[in-house]
Amino acid sequence: MRGLKARLLGLVLFTSFVAACAYNWHMLVTEGTYLLKLSVLGPFGAIGGLFMLFFPQLAEPPARGDGRHLAMLALLMVIGFGLGGVNFHLMNQYRP
Repeated sequence: MRGLKARLLGLVLFTSFVAACAYNWHMLVTEGTYLLKLSVLGPFGAIGGLFMLFFPQLAEPPARGDGRHLAMLALLMVIGFGLGGVNFHLMNQYRP
């Protein structure tokens, strides 16, 4: 049951952050402005939701000395902030 709750939370996080990113792009295309924090943190939250959806054990606190758990979280941070940086760059370079 704990895995089901974590997966549902991951699904909610993923859909909400993807919707926020889509809204940010819509705002950029129609109004010419965008939210800076959302452009970086939106993809990070979406990737975090996907990780929780596919790896629900990440929602639980890690056991002491669990290197695998910390490595997965580090991978999540690198991928998330990498995608956020790419998204920010694309939004910053956009000219209508």
